[in-house]
Amino acid sequence: MRDLVAELDQALDALRVADRRAALRALMPSVVRWYQDSLEPGDPARPADVDLLLWVEELSAGLIGPLCAAAQDVRLAATQVRQPRRMAGQRHTRAGSRQP
Repeated sequence: MRDLVAELDQALDALRVADRRAALRALMPSVVRWYQDSLEPGDPARPADVDLLLWVEELSAGLIGPLCAAAQDVRLAATQVRQPRRMAGQRHTRAGSRQP
């Protein structure tokens, strides 16, 4: 299994950014399906076992959390670029107030 992961890692590293995004986009449905399949309990009549709950936590901390954090970093950087710059003496105007 480690060989497969290493090969995938090498293949993605060798791609240009646009090609890597396309490859990841194409992989998304499979990754979602693999994740959903991995969450199926062995016996639906029994409550979720501890191993399954630990797996959910591991996946959340190791994959979902970092993906969400990376997306948030991109959004934050994009909004900072778009904010207008104010001069040092310039103040915010309030709705309904007049400028002198």
